[in-house]
Amino acid sequence: MKRRDERFAEIADTDMLEKVIRSFENKNKILDDEYYLLITDYLISLGECNLNIDIDKIVTELPNKIKNIRKVSNSEIGGVYGKTTPDNTILINGDLDKEKSKLYFFHELTHAVQRNNHGTGLYNSKNKNGDFFNEGLTQSIAEMVYQVSSDTTKEFEFQNGKIPGQQNRMVYSSLELYQMNESYLQLFCLSTGISFLRMMELSFNENNREILENYFKVANDNQEDINSILDELEEIYSVNYLLWTNPNAYQLLSQNGLCEVENNDKIYHTNLQRVSQLMDNYEEKMIQMFFKNNNEQFVQSHANAFYNMLTTNKLKNIFKEYQLNWLNDMKNQREIMASVFSNSNTDDELFQNAEKVRKIITNNALKRELDEAIGQIKNEYENNAGKSK
Repeated sequence: MKRRDERFAEIADTDMLEKVIRSFENKNKILDDEYYLLITDYLISLGECNLNIDIDKIVTELPNKIKNIRKVSNSEIGGVYGKTTPDNTILINGDLDKEKSKLYFFHELTHAVQRNNHGTGLYNSKNKNGDFFNEGLTQSIAEMVYQVSSDTTKEFEFQNGKIPGQQNRMVYSSLELYQMNESYLQLFCLSTGISFLRMMELSFNENNREILENYFKVANDNQEDINSILDELEEIYSVNYLLWTNPNAYQLLSQNGLCEVENNDKIYHTNLQRVSQLMDNYEEKMIQMFFKNNNEQFVQSHANAFYNMLTTNKLKNIFKEYQLNWLNDMKNQREIMASVFSNSNTDDELFQNAEKVRKIITNNALKRELDEAIGQIKNEYENNAGKSK
């Protein structure tokens, strides 16, 4: 493992360090040398992560997104590792050791980089949802960058007792914080056919939420609303955060009655039993989407990874039940789709039959295949029609 001071020695004379210092000084902002080095380390390491991200643009914009950086006491920051204030000041828990301080500075710096007019990363300030995914993705990025910087690796592993108030659930994660958020984000990616790396790239895009919603619509054939899913995840996240920061909340949330929990100016009436049901609902929804939105090759390639992300044996058994009948269903639907082409004598008849069959097919990946094939034939049909005039 490469320690922080060793990494600082490597980057002390780099052009990136000069760019970072000059960028802040041009905005009449002066940081402690430690933070110039940490920011430079983050940017150089981020550039080595095979993500399609404009590092130079980040350097230019950072002084507008960071007002100040301060170390504060554990009690002053409420026991959390780091956070960013409404005026864009990054606060870091001063009681952390150097390596953990570096990791969670990377977490807060990722938030700063992703900040835009609509919120931060995948969080949308208008809808007041997306923080659940955003924290999991931010921690994933921070730990990936940290591993590049420190020359370490961390594999996915089953971790128990990491979900606040849900001791019977097991998460499969590579993270040391926000393990459940990452696991649920992985389920979402697999259910919509978006790679996790693409989701990381997306979080740095100014129009990230619009792009995410469009991906979701395409994957689900416009039949699902992403905001209803994100709203329920936000309630889960709000309860989890309260349990992390308030030791007395567990007893209150364990009761049968609903409690008021506030987060981002939104009030939830909830308790641990309701949160458990929301978690079951989400995981079952992702199971359904995984088999409904993807083709045979994708499902077979990613079924084991998806299965590992499920948090209870009951949910894993539900997954197996879906999987048991899914291949036969796909075989039958492919035969129905093939009949469109074998039973159509003219292009016009083909187009009419395709419309009828599309309503019968339930797998969205097959619908996209059918649409693509019919679209190509229509283009040829229209081109030929144009040439004959």
